[in-house]
Formats: sequence, structure tokens, C-alpha cells
Amino acid sequence: MADLSRFDELLKRAKEKKKPKPDIKQVFKEFEAYRAQAAAPVAEKSVGSEKPEKPEKPKQPDEDFLK
Repeated sequence: MADLSRFDELLKRAKEKKKPKPDIKQVFKEFEAYRAQAAAPVAEKSVGSEKPEKPEKPKQPDEDFLK
């Protein structure tokens, strides 16, 4: 008899194709939730993303070194 195990992958892909597609309203709800979630951390990062101030270097004295 023929070996039918080679058709397992074909049958698996056919079952995947037959699955119902998600409802468009549900997809939009999930997208809005994702977008709100992704936007929240960005706002927090932008507030704290300022560069730290560099320490002030000591200025050269006004007097001449070579006296």
C-alpha cells in the first residue's frame, strides 16, 4: 500500500486554510488596544529622554600661570 504520511503536511495546510477568518470589528478593537498600549510608553520615554547635563568644567584662572 502507498505511504500516506507524505500527505500529512498537505492536509495540515488545508485545515489551516479552512479556519474562519477573524471578524473585522474584533481586529479593529485589538489594533486600537495595541496602538494605545504602544503609545503610552513612548510618552513616558519622551519626558525622561532629555540628555543629562554635563558637569561644568573648571574654567581657566584669569591670572597668568607664568609669572
